[in-house]
Amino acid sequence: MNFFKSLSIYTTTSILNSAIPFLLLPILTNYLSVEEYGLLAIIQIFIIFTIPFISINIQSTLQLEYHDLDKEQFALWVSSVLLIPLITIFMVLFFFILFESLIHRFVDTSLLWILIIPLIAFMQVVPQTILSIYKISERPIDYAKYQLSLTAINLILTLGLVVLLNLNWEGRVLAILLSYVIFSMIGFFLLLKMKLIVLRVEKKYIKKAVQLGTPLILHVVSASLFMMSDRLFISYYLGNQALGIYAVGAQIAMIALIVQQSFNQAWVPYLFKNLKSGLMENKIKIINISYIALLFFMILPFLIELINPLFFNFFINERFIDAIFYVFWIALGYSLLGMYKVVTNYIFYEKRVKLLSMMSFLSLLINLILNYVLIHKYGAIGVAYGTAITVAIFFIIAFIIANRVHKMPWLYFLKGVNK
Repeated sequence: MNFFKSLSIYTTTSILNSAIPFLLLPILTNYLSVEEYGLLAIIQIFIIFTIPFISINIQSTLQLEYHDLDKEQFALWVSSVLLIPLITIFMVLFFFILFESLIHRFVDTSLLWILIIPLIAFMQVVPQTILSIYKISERPIDYAKYQLSLTAINLILTLGLVVLLNLNWEGRVLAILLSYVIFSMIGFFLLLKMKLIVLRVEKKYIKKAVQLGTPLILHVVSASLFMMSDRLFISYYLGNQALGIYAVGAQIAMIALIVQQSFNQAWVPYLFKNLKSGLMENKIKIINISYIALLFFMILPFLIELINPLFFNFFINERFIDAIFYVFWIALGYSLLGMYKVVTNYIFYEKRVKLLSMMSFLSLLINLILNYVLIHKYGAIGVAYGTAITVAIFFIIAFIIANRVHKMPWLYFLKGVNK
């Protein structure tokens, strides 16, 4: 399947998949208070933060090893690495219990609900593994079926628990947990059907997965903290009511996030496959697509700003109207992140995971400093400024580093390179 066909399927899937937040916006903003919406946003942030500590990024190692292993070896790899989260979940649960008082400063609820956070993260391991396998094996239709089915169940459960049973934010959290429990069972059955579960494990594969995945924890956690530090700063300094307003703006701005994630889902297998060929013709195709993507991501925030008033006029409760002022700047940050991904995957292809981790950690430090300074100077919108500035800086750095670790003919049309 060619790149643009895959991209169209992934984009359509992401749009439909992200219909949940948009469909739920008018519901949740009517059934939840501003403070409850802010609390829900913080819980979802902690779920994202917890996932890499439980999964040890085994999904990323699948992408790295898929083309280097035969079918039998790959099945052994999958079976072996899926044992890792069965151990790490207990370590993370212990951490949450040990640091309950610190977590409680952000997630202002009981220990029971705090402990549901790592359980939800754990239940995402098998579904994310299935989606990674579909993605790297270039099966976007199967990817779409699985992802959209999960989305539909999530939506139905949320409507039932929040609207019919009136369980408020707790109903939304339970809906997320139950939907992933169901699709973990379905995912395990699919792994059996694909003959990727065998009654044997290989210690060397577990060791290699940990060696590859552990450095990526810093990368993934730094990237996650980077993307959610704005909300953590707002929650800590301005409270969950301010966060609830900001989170609605971020939800609208997610249009840009959806687009860049869709691009990356199609981009990674296409990029890796064509880089592996080593042909100049394929490299030039990669460069041409890169130019188109970079130009589009530059324009995207302005397009979102044009349609921004429509969402607030027709879908958003008036209690959240101030969120309209945050949309452009958050969308700009997401779009710049898309530009960053266009080039940073060359570093990932070369398996320079430590370099990626260092870049992510450094970008996080800069972002935290900017957030601290700008939130005191400009209020909640200051953290959106900080994120956009940081991503812009690291896009330039990533471009320079990526071209050093893997030379590409970016200016082929000036050098007379033949296609």
